Amino acid sequence: MKLHAKVIFRKLMLWGLASGLLLACTDEPLRIDSVESLRFSTDTLSLGLIFNKIISPSYVIKVHNPHAQDLQITSIGLEGKGSELFRLNVDGALNASNHFADVIIKGKDSLFIFIKTEIPPAHPNSEVEADIVFRNRNSSRRLRLEGRIEDVEVLRGQVIQSDSILDASKPYFVYDSLVAKKNLTLLPGCRLYFYNRAYLRVGGRLEAIGTAEEPISLRGHRQDAVDLGIYKYRNPVPYNYIAGQWKGIYLTSPNSQHRLVHVHINSSDLGIYLKNEDLKQASTLELINSRLHNFSYYGIIAQNAHLNIVNSEISNAGINCLYLNGGKHNFIHCTIANYFGEAFQPSNRNATPSVMLMDLNRIIPMETYFYNSVIMGSSETEFNWATQFPEAYRGSFANSYIRRARKDSLSTPQFQATRWYQPKDTVFRHPKYDNSKKRYFDFSPDSVSPLRALANPTHNNELGGRYREILKRDLNGNERPADSPSDAGAYQWISLKQQKGKP
Repeated sequence: MKLHAKVIFRKLMLWGLASGLLLACTDEPLRIDSVESLRFSTDTLSLGLIFNKIISPSYVIKVHNPHAQDLQITSIGLEGKGSELFRLNVDGALNASNHFADVIIKGKDSLFIFIKTEIPPAHPNSEVEADIVFRNRNSSRRLRLEGRIEDVEVLRGQVIQSDSILDASKPYFVYDSLVAKKNLTLLPGCRLYFYNRAYLRVGGRLEAIGTAEEPISLRGHRQDAVDLGIYKYRNPVPYNYIAGQWKGIYLTSPNSQHRLVHVHINSSDLGIYLKNEDLKQASTLELINSRLHNFSYYGIIAQNAHLNIVNSEISNAGINCLYLNGGKHNFIHCTIANYFGEAFQPSNRNATPSVMLMDLNRIIPMETYFYNSVIMGSSETEFNWATQFPEAYRGSFANSYIRRARKDSLSTPQFQATRWYQPKDTVFRHPKYDNSKKRYFDFSPDSVSPLRALANPTHNNELGGRYREILKRDLNGNERPADSPSDAGAYQWISLKQQKGKP
């Protein structure tokens, strides 16, 4: 009996030793044979415009190990002519040489590389390229960094007391605010980049006259993209596609005549805020061949102001693309489109319509005219008005297309020549942001759109015909037909073949 117990004990010991040896033999070794299997969140990190004198944001690259085994990278470092302009942070590790040895990525895990730029103030305008190089014993991988360095004029809490002009000799980087007490003129090609929560306020007249070749741009400063994979986005989303990057433009004069031509404003809290409490006078805003797009709250909010909006797009706002309260408003060949909820945003779209006419407050008399235009979006009702006497409201929505759930409630004379949305209508080419195909919003008409041939060219003679020459071409520069009806909205339909053939 005792002998049997000893035999059993000895067998158990041998079995345990064998099991230990077996486990030791099957323990996965570090995989150091190749870095070719590494997966990068991007193969080329385009930093876009890089400003000197400015501490850049951190750009992020995710490096994933797809294997069950751990992967050891012998070295990670920067190479190339512009490598001295970059600083690397590899999973929290820093060093002055930007070279890291024996970096291990656990199986099925990732590491994050953070990149910043350090551009000397006197660095000339130039293209810059460098490579992050991953090496081990048998292979190497390269990830390209590229961008364009420009000398920038930094405006930090700037207050201008007299009439002033900003030209296109260099871009402007606005920290905090840019306040012009008097008149401000922006010349063709002028570019203003606004830091987080920064804004432009003009106490006099704002005149921004760009051209099709040299438009004027006002936007947030971030040039990079953010990885929103947690929201099932395959590709990083450019910050410029995300609303709320800066505050917006505030025009505070009660009686100035503002004029904006070929101006692009996007991705702020609001586009243009034009408010006037004086009922005895009103400012005028003339907006021509311009695009206001992607706002947390409003595209244009105007109180006691006269508007002439021509050949322009105002799109994607969390509340209203247009909030109009007092004054005379003329829209000719305009596209008002609100699909704010069709792309990632820091907030959801409010239930309010794209266009809101508020005729109930203490305001100067209102008139509203939409000719050859479109008011459309993702909500059932994209146009609404609040007025005591609808039949007496001065205005017209002739040869325009409007989405509204209860169109029968707008049977007044102003809407006799209006075309209403039908559920089966396909209006725009791409009214959504398709991240997987990297396809952004396109509010030009679809080939079967009800906007096709809806416009009446005689309306282009409104306002004394002073916009007749401008309206011969759409916002993209495509010709409108001279001898037949054109398409409603800011864009004329052209075939994809014609689009590809354009320079």
